[in-house]
Amino acid sequence: EFRRVLFRSILSSLPRRQQEVLHLVFYQNLTIEAASKAMSVSVGSARTHYDRAKKRMAELLRQNGLFP
Repeated sequence: EFRRVLFRSILSSLPRRQQEVLHLVFYQNLTIEAASKAMSVSVGSARTHYDRAKKRMAELLRQNGLFP
């Protein structure tokens, strides 16, 4: 439960677009292309938000001892 709460807290600390694309890709099982349409942004923009979000999430998870 602690890990889940911490994960959600870290996710909510990301910028809104980064949160949105991660949610669409990981929880709604959309491709980045489909997520970009749902977000009304270009595929390149969605891909950039996705890549930045993954890197930031990994960094924050490592800092909290939840990711190797």
